[in-house]
Amino acid sequence: MANWSIYKAKEAITAMSRKYGIKVVFFDGRGGPPARGGGKTHKFYASLGTDIENSEIQVTIQGQTISSNFGTADSCRYNLENLVSAGIANQVFDKGKNNLSEEDKALLDQLAEAGIKSIPISRITEIHPVPRTDECP
Repeated sequence: MANWSIYKAKEAITAMSRKYGIKVVFFDGRGGPPARGGGKTHKFYASLGTDIENSEIQVTIQGQTISSNFGTADSCRYNLENLVSAGIANQVFDKGKNNLSEEDKALLDQLAEAGIKSIPISRITEIHPVPRTDECP
C-alpha cells in the first residue's frame, strides 16, 4: 500500500509540476532488504515510466547495503553502471513502455485495498504504534 501510494503521489506531483513549469526532484531512499522497499535500485528507476519526473534523481542507499554495492571498485562500477543505464534505457529505448495502463492502476488499487483490509487494525497498531492519519485528532 505504501509504495503504491507514493507512486500515485509522485504521478500527481509530476503532472502538476509539468502543468505549471515547475522543476521537481524526488529523493528516494533505497536499499536494504526487499521487504523494506529495497532491492535492485536500477530496476526500481527503470520501472517508473514517463509519468513520474526523472530528469534528476537523488537517492540514499541504506547503510547495510553500501558495502555490498559499493565496497569494491568492481561492485561500485557495476552498480553505478546499472543505475545510469536504467535511466538511459528508460528514456531512449523503453519510452512509454513502462507506463501503467488504467487497468494496471485499477488492479493495483484493488490489491492495495485488499491488503489493508486483510490485516486487523489491532494487529497494525501492535506492530506499528503510531496512530493512523484517519485516527489523529
